[in-house]
Amino acid sequence: MCLEVLRFITEAMRSGLPADEVEAALRRQFGAIVETQQQSAIVQQQPESAVQAWLADLLREALAEQQAEMRRQLLEERRAELAGTREALERAEKRAEERDRRLMEVIRELQERRRQPW
Repeated sequence: MCLEVLRFITEAMRSGLPADEVEAALRRQFGAIVETQQQSAIVQQQPESAVQAWLADLLREALAEQQAEMRRQLLEERRAELAGTREALERAEKRAEERDRRLMEVIRELQERRRQPW
């Protein structure tokens, strides 16, 4: 979600929307707590490295969220693949059991024919 917020802010600022309109749009779209202009002034007064660290943390959080989602999707795909493999194995086992059953029937028939006089 952090990445979406950053993208939204970037696009809004590029389009020339005033900061108060961006803030209102963020509240409407994301329902997030948006820092006020007073808080923004405090952030602007902080050294550039602190802002960079904040952005880096925000980016790490966004990447972690994305990575967690990718892991969840991968796990879901693996589970589905495993379920499909199990089903295929069960079908193969049933076919093998049926083949063995028919083979035993044929063997018994041949043994019966040998025992019977012609």
